[in-house]
Amino acid sequence: DALGVEVDYPRDERFHHPFSAFLRADAIFEAWYQDKPERVAQIAQHLSVLLDALAGLFEALRERSESQTHLYMPKFELPSSARIRDPLLSKLAFFAQYEAALKCAQVRGERMTARRAVDAHERIHELVATSEDRFELVHPAAKLEASGFKTWLLARDTDEGRSAQIQYNDFYYRNEFWGGGRRNPHVAITKVTSVEQGEQGGVRAIECNHTRPFEGREVRAGERFLLYERFSNSLMDRNIDVLQALERKDDDLMRQTLTRPESLSQLPLAVPLDVSALALTSSQQEALNHIIKERVLALWGPPGTGKTHFLAVSILALMEAHRAQDKPYRVLIHAFTHAASENVLAKIASVQAELGLFKGELSLGKASSWKSGTKPDAVAEIKDKRKLAAWLGKQAQCVVAGTAWAYDKLLTKEGRFEGVDLVVMDEASQIKVPEAAIGMNLTHASGRVILAGDHLQLPPIVNGRYPSPEEGEVALHRSIFEAVCQVEQGRFMRQLEENFRMNQTLTALSASLLYGDRYRCGTPQLAGAQLAYTPQPHHSAFARTTLDRATSMAVVLLHGVAPAKDNEVEAGLVCELTMALRDGLAQHADAPFEHDAEFFEHGVFVVSPHHSQIQRIERQLSAQRQWDASPFVDTVDKMQGQEAMAVLVSYGVSDPEFAMTEAEFIYSRNRLNVSVTRARHKTVLLMPAALLHAPPRVLEREEAVLGLGYMRQLVALVRQRGEETMFLRDGHQIEVLTC
Repeated sequence: DALGVEVDYPRDERFHHPFSAFLRADAIFEAWYQDKPERVAQIAQHLSVLLDALAGLFEALRERSESQTHLYMPKFELPSSARIRDPLLSKLAFFAQYEAALKCAQVRGERMTARRAVDAHERIHELVATSEDRFELVHPAAKLEASGFKTWLLARDTDEGRSAQIQYNDFYYRNEFWGGGRRNPHVAITKVTSVEQGEQGGVRAIECNHTRPFEGREVRAGERFLLYERFSNSLMDRNIDVLQALERKDDDLMRQTLTRPESLSQLPLAVPLDVSALALTSSQQEALNHIIKERVLALWGPPGTGKTHFLAVSILALMEAHRAQDKPYRVLIHAFTHAASENVLAKIASVQAELGLFKGELSLGKASSWKSGTKPDAVAEIKDKRKLAAWLGKQAQCVVAGTAWAYDKLLTKEGRFEGVDLVVMDEASQIKVPEAAIGMNLTHASGRVILAGDHLQLPPIVNGRYPSPEEGEVALHRSIFEAVCQVEQGRFMRQLEENFRMNQTLTALSASLLYGDRYRCGTPQLAGAQLAYTPQPHHSAFARTTLDRATSMAVVLLHGVAPAKDNEVEAGLVCELTMALRDGLAQHADAPFEHDAEFFEHGVFVVSPHHSQIQRIERQLSAQRQWDASPFVDTVDKMQGQEAMAVLVSYGVSDPEFAMTEAEFIYSRNRLNVSVTRARHKTVLLMPAALLHAPPRVLEREEAVLGLGYMRQLVALVRQRGEETMFLRDGHQIEVLTC
C-alpha cells in the first residue's frame, strides 16, 4: 500500500508458511503424489498473482529510485545448448557458459558496492593520480599485481564515474581484450603495468596503460579514481567451438572414457619397453606399466612423490623405445598454467642431460613464448600457433608444452591434424572437464593420455553449485582428474606412494588423514630429517618450544582473541617465529642463510588464506629489519608445487561468523592440505581456537564440512601423539601442541 501497488494478494495457508515469506510445496506434492490434478491450476493461478504483485512492486521501486537506477535487470535466460545434441557435450557446453555468467555476475556484484563501503573492500582500490598514468593508492593493497593480460575499469570517483562503470556491459565485451565499447569521459579501460611496494608492505602505487582512454578529459594530478575489476573471458566461446567440433567426430577419447569405458579395451604399446631397467620406485613402475597397456592413466601424485620427475622419465623412456624401432614419437604437455607446462619441459631437458635416457635428437618446443624462469637452450618458442601442426609434423621425436588454449585450433581449424602419440595433462586436478576436452582429443587412434594430479590439493575454481551425479555417472563440475578417477571404481587410476619431501612425522600425519598407509617416506635418511634450527639466547620460550628440532608438527591455538577477519596477535607470533628462524636456521652444515632471498626461497614460507592477514604479517616483518628481499608471505595458490624447510600457516580469521561467509574458502580441506605439506622438516599451524567451533550453518556446505573435519582431526592427532605447552601473551592464552 505504501508504494501504491494495487494487487490483491492474500495469504493462503496452502501456499504460505506462517512465519516466513517462503512458499510451501504442499500443493505440488498433492498434485504429484496424491492424485489431485486440480492443484495444478490452483498453483498456476497463485503464481500468476504473485508475479503480478512482484512486478508492480519492482516498478514502483524503480519510479521512486529513478535517479539512482543505472540499468534494468536483464530478462532471465538459460545458457543455450550451443546446437549440440550429444548429452555429455551439451552438459559441458552449458557448464562452460553458466560458469562464465556466474563469474561475470560476481564481478559486477562487487562493483555495486556502495561508495561508503569501498574503504573496506579488498578488490576495489581508491587511487589519487600523480600523473596521467601513475596513481597512488589511498589504502595499501595486499594483493594487486601487474599483468599484461588483465584489464580494469578506471572510474572517476564521482557519481557519474560510479554510474558509468556499472553500465559497462562486461559480458557483451568479454572477448574484447582492449575493452570494447565507445570511449567515455567518466570511465576508462586500463592495464596495470607495474606496482610499487610500500615500506610497510602492500602496494602503494601503480602505473597504468589506458587501452581505452577517457573521452575528452585528461587525468589531472590530485584527481581521485576508483579501480574496479573488469570481467573478460575469451575462452568460453573457444571452448564451445571445441565441443561443437567434437560432436562432428564419430567418437572421441573423452566421451569413451567417461561414458563408455568398457569400449576402451587394453591396447598394448606397439614397441617393447623394459620398465625394470629404469630407476623407478615400485609405484612408479606400476604406473608406467599401466600406460604401456592402457590408453588412459590418471596418475595420482600426492605431495612430494616426484610426479614431475616420473613424467619426464616416462616420456623419455617411451620416446627412446620408439626411436630404437625407428618410429616417430610426439608428445604434447597440456597444463593448467604456463608455469606448470614449462616446469615439465624443463624437467625433461634436465633429466635427459643427467640420465641420458634418450639417445637421439630430441626437439623441445613451447607453444607461445616462455613465461617463467630461464628458458633451457634446447627449447624452441613456437609463437605463432598456426604453425604448430606443421612444426610437429617435421619432428621425428619431440615434446611441445603449453596450456589448453595453445592447442584448441588443432581441433577446430586443422581438419587434417592426425594427432600425437601421447598427451600429458599436468595439474589435471585443476582442469575443468570442458577444457580437458581439448587435451584428451589430441591423440591419434592409438595414442595415450596421462592425467597427472591430486584431487586432495587445489581444485578447479567453480563458481556454481551443482547437484551430485546420479549413481553410475561421474561429476562433470569438478576436475577431469577426479572425473576419470571415478570411472569403473578407479580402473584408470594409479597412485604414487613414495614421498621424497617430508620427514617421517609429517608423512605419517598425511598418511593417517588422507593418503593411506602406503604413502611413506622414500628413503630412511629423509624419514629422519629434522629442522636445522639452533635457538639463540634472545629467542623466547614460545619460539624455542614451537621450533624445537625434535618435533616436526606444531599447532598454535590462540584463545580469547577478539572476533575479526584478521589477527594482530597471531601476526606477531608469525613474525616472532620467522625472525627466530632467520637467526637460527642453517642452510647446510650449520651455516646460516647468507641472503634473505635464499631464506624465503628455501628456508621458510608464510601462508595465509586472507589478504588482510598477509598484509598484517608483512607490516610486522618490515618493522623488524631491513630485508634485502621481500618476505614470502602469500596465499596457498602461490605455494602449490613448491617446498621449504619450514612452513608457517596463519589462519588469522578469529570470527567464526565471518568465516562462515567464506566457509568453503576458510574451511577448505584441500587448501589446508597443500599448506601443511609444503614443509620438508617443520610445519607450524597457527589459528584462533574459535575456528574449530564453527556455527552449525557450516553443516549446510559439504566442502566446508570436509575442511572443518580435517582441521579438527589434524589438531586432535597432534594432541594425541605429542605434548601440550601453555603460554600467556598480553592476556591471550596460547596453546602449543607439538609432535
